[in-house]
Amino acid sequence: MEENPASDLAPEAIERRKTLREQRAAHEFEVAQFYEGQEQLDSALIYYRAVLDQYADTSWAAKASARADALQPLVQ
Repeated sequence: MEENPASDLAPEAIERRKTLREQRAAHEFEVAQFYEGQEQLDSALIYYRAVLDQYADTSWAAKASARADALQPLVQ
């Protein structure tokens, strides 16, 4: 993509990259939910923040932000 942005395959590559980022963000979010369900809130918060830091451009970022905001007062 970066080497040949004019390629006919560039749009497909961009879409695949976006899909993979969404899937990775979803996985991190699911791990956070697992830890939250286990009442390991410190660990859950780490994973929610990872979604925010690494996948801010995905649909999962807003969900992770809401959960992190809800957990933060409970962790302190």
